[in-house]
Amino acid sequence: MALRFNTFAGGGGGGAPYIKNLEIPKNVIESNIGGEIILYGAAGGAGGSAGGSSGAAAGDGSNGAASSIKVNDASGKLKWGIEVPGGLGGKGATSSDYGDGGGKKAQNTCREYNGTSWVNRDCSSYGPNGVNGNYEKEGNTSATGGAGGGSAYNYSSFTGGGSGGDSNSENGMDGSRYGAGGGGGTVRFQISGSTSNVYKGKGGRGANGIAEIQYDIVYPAAGGGGGGGGAFAIIKDIPVSAGVEYTIRVGGGGAAGGVGSNGADGGATSITFDSLTYTLKGGTKGSAGTSATSSSDAVQGKGGAGGGVYTSATDTSNLDSKAGSSGKDGKTFTSTNGFGGSSGGVGGDSGLGTKGSCGGLFIDSTVCTNTNVNGSTVVFVAPNNVYDSAQYGAAGAGGGGGGWSEDTTNYPNPGGGSAGQNGYVYLNWIKYDD
Repeated sequence: MALRFNTFAGGGGGGAPYIKNLEIPKNVIESNIGGEIILYGAAGGAGGSAGGSSGAAAGDGSNGAASSIKVNDASGKLKWGIEVPGGLGGKGATSSDYGDGGGKKAQNTCREYNGTSWVNRDCSSYGPNGVNGNYEKEGNTSATGGAGGGSAYNYSSFTGGGSGGDSNSENGMDGSRYGAGGGGGTVRFQISGSTSNVYKGKGGRGANGIAEIQYDIVYPAAGGGGGGGGAFAIIKDIPVSAGVEYTIRVGGGGAAGGVGSNGADGGATSITFDSLTYTLKGGTKGSAGTSATSSSDAVQGKGGAGGGVYTSATDTSNLDSKAGSSGKDGKTFTSTNGFGGSSGGVGGDSGLGTKGSCGGLFIDSTVCTNTNVNGSTVVFVAPNNVYDSAQYGAAGAGGGGGGWSEDTTNYPNPGGGSAGQNGYVYLNWIKYDD
């Protein structure tokens, strides 16, 4: 006797949508200190039941529940939230048709609570459809359930959806990645002679949703101190003789300190005439600050001392000099948009009066303004080439320290310091007739 039967398998569950890289608004956190952040990773939808008898319809799978992140104030009142729906359940097979796979959620099925009401917003990605069940007719012994939709959480490859049942187990497999759908149940006949046994699987369960939050613990960083300015001297009426060698050394500006490191001292400039030596010291380096930890506050970097003038001459009536000023310490600030930070110290002025370099994020219109994290650089100005009177250039200024801001969007990294200016020597020769 020929057996006549049709087999219909259930559909796999659909994958859930996903929102990624969502930032809780800064004002929500700041205005709800003492409240709580609640993360809810919802359960996946249950698999549908197998048909109770030959020809009976199988049960549909259920939808997954919504996962969410919510911010409550100290009294427990909801102030902000984001909610992502679960995936759609697959359909069970009927007596005349296979079960459809769970459909894809629409892009705008995620929701955000804006402080007064829930409003629809787009999901970043949305899980794929579950696969439909199979249909086999007139004596074929099995129909495999559809696979569950893959995970949008792992959307680059959409993996993790449960497979339909197989010859070892008619039950559909559970989803294995967050938000992935379960597989549909398989129907299998085992025929022996004129009798047959039917094995009807049930659907696999969808994987749970996920609500995760990543955060940085931000400790205030310290601004670096500005380097000290170099000294300046005018030495008049030094007699020189033809054929005699005189030594002049010009000091270089101190190198800039990198992030978290001190700058370097400026080099000394010296002039030796016969037995007399005049030395103009460069400014001292600015120091790096010490960033805060969980057990300490930030210690701002110190400004370096200004350079002075030294000579072996006992008679200094021909010497007019002025030491450079000290660099400024780094300092803490709060910006107009509420972000905290540390500005780098301004470099010391040279004895010549050349303004020191501006520190990173130092803003004071009466001193200098720098909206970058790195210390700025002062450009050397050469003296005019006029022989009958000294025309001094601009040099010897201290470098500015680096700054830091907790506004990581606009300033993702702390800044380094800037180099101090080089020294220079200006010679004005006058020939006297005998």
